[in-house]
Amino acid sequence: MSQEQVSDSLRSPVTQKGSFQPHLRCKIRPASVRTWDADNKTITLPNDLRGYKLVARLVVDRLWIMSRECGLVLQVTDLMVLPSEETVCPFA
Repeated sequence: MSQEQVSDSLRSPVTQKGSFQPHLRCKIRPASVRTWDADNKTITLPNDLRGYKLVARLVVDRLWIMSRECGLVLQVTDLMVLPSEETVCPFA
């Protein structure tokens, strides 16, 4: 395959819609991810990660190939869960 053909078949784990910040698609296995708080103490993984700031340590787990497309699987190994700053509704 030429470099152009490989480039066309590669699917990036980074997605961006409109003017929003880009997102990195990662796999989280709750049973195997280690979670920490801001004081570097082990905590349990919250059921709902919305409303938290997250700092992740990633590994490239494998390359997936399906039909004519391919991409990387990024696995989260460690996750620092930080409380997010409260967002105030401007209409309240």
